[in-house]
Amino acid sequence: MWCLVVLVGGLAAVSLTWAQDLVYIKGAQVYIQDGAQVYIYGGLYADGATALLKNNGEIFIRQDPAPGSEDWTNNTGNGMFHQWDAAGARTVYFEAPLSIVKGNAPNRFYNMVLNYTGGNGTVRLANVDDTVHNLLNLNDEYLDVNDRTIYIMNSSPAAIQRAG
Repeated sequence: MWCLVVLVGGLAAVSLTWAQDLVYIKGAQVYIQDGAQVYIYGGLYADGATALLKNNGEIFIRQDPAPGSEDWTNNTGNGMFHQWDAAGARTVYFEAPLSIVKGNAPNRFYNMVLNYTGGNGTVRLANVDDTVHNLLNLNDEYLDVNDRTIYIMNSSPAAIQRAG
């Protein structure tokens, strides 16, 4: 099954479980409510200066049936693409063998969890520096920062977790 979701302009409120191969946000404003889970079997691609993803729920980036496209791409030209409110899980889970976080603008995550269950997965940062505002959970996966920087804004020693 292959499905491409393209959101162009306007608003989209998501409050259900939603599984897609690629979510392409072109200038749209997408709101994921607290308690909602969005499963993407592939990648997320955002383009356009007005694109916004407000995530108060959970986003799962999972392995596509044709592996190699499980990336998070922010080509909005602004660092305000991924936002959240004061309540909710506000978590992005990377659950693929390899995911590349890239684009032409910095990515901001509230909670970022690396959680590939098929062995050791890798999340690789490319092009820009990224920020985690609350929790970075590595589990037993690899975070390849390459020549980039990831900023952890929470000063608690528990802000970075590792298992295994």
